Amino acid sequence: MDALLDTSSLSAAIDNDKAVAAFTGLVRRSKMRFLIAREALDEAFAGVSGEKLVQKALRLERLFASLGSAIDVAELGNVICMLEAKGRIASTPLLNIQERKEIARELAVIKAGGSALSVLKKASTRVGEYKAETRDVWKGAIEEGMQKYRAKKWSARELGESLLNFGPEHIDTTVLMGVLTQSMGLPPTECVWVLRRTERYKSLRAYLAMAQVLILGSSVPADLISQHPLLRRLKYHPNHHMDMMIASSAAYADFFVTEDKNLTELCRFLRNRGCLGFRSCSLSALEYHIR
Repeated sequence: MDALLDTSSLSAAIDNDKAVAAFTGLVRRSKMRFLIAREALDEAFAGVSGEKLVQKALRLERLFASLGSAIDVAELGNVICMLEAKGRIASTPLLNIQERKEIARELAVIKAGGSALSVLKKASTRVGEYKAETRDVWKGAIEEGMQKYRAKKWSARELGESLLNFGPEHIDTTVLMGVLTQSMGLPPTECVWVLRRTERYKSLRAYLAMAQVLILGSSVPADLISQHPLLRRLKYHPNHHMDMMIASSAAYADFFVTEDKNLTELCRFLRNRGCLGFRSCSLSALEYHIR
């Protein structure tokens, strides 16, 4: 069994020495493999500097050294989606040996202290690139979706009721066609099968389900969000692009581990409606699942 960590859960796991010990114990008790989303690795270090940065690097290095093959780093979410578009995937794609060596080298540089700032800038730059790339990928789809759904002029009740019945069949592949073909490299004739071939397109399916909610959230006037209990799931934030990309990386894992309550709730909502296969929970809640 696999569990994939996002930025919030990784940061919690290496927050201090006690947290490292607790996480190490969890991994060993669970007998699962824990994967770190590649984007999360950079994002966790991008906003840290000075001694905190050095200590964080030391703790992560300690995890890699003590847990061995029980912990690894997953490929970027968009890379996983593109690999899936090209052919069937059996498990979460991981970084290659060269990329893992680069991570080890950067951690060593941080430990040395002298050039830590350069590594920090690299991480910040990569995070900026990830966010810009995902925003650019979805910009056209979101704008088209906003126009389409705002034209419906739904009331809060109507929109809330549509969410109650939400399922894979409600994902609008016509709006998302450009994303699938231009950014993910999927042949146009294959787009219709993304939602039907559930074992073939796990990551893309998860990605599209979250994208549909993202598009709906972009289309909802602010005054409607508070008028129905389900609509709070649609509150849009630019960081949702990054969250969506990381969460889609968990499509071949058993658990998606995040400390973000809103993201946990969204993933559970989509899982309960047949759009996702993985379970979402926090690190502390994962203890319950492994008992």
